[in-house]
Amino acid sequence: MTMCGILDKAEARGETSGKFDLLYKLIKKGRITLQEAASDIGMTVEQLLDGFKEYNLVL
Repeated sequence: MTMCGILDKAEARGETSGKFDLLYKLIKKGRITLQEAASDIGMTVEQLLDGFKEYNLVL
């Protein structure tokens, strides 16, 4: 694996983490439901919850 590959992977993980963090905050504030968030990003509710757990975001 090259250094560029490692950096690309880290950058992608950071972007994904940021997206989950934003959805988490919107759900916590009641601006969007868990079902709406999951539907908007093409996931099931279970997949979204698993993603939150991966980034230590507990509802």
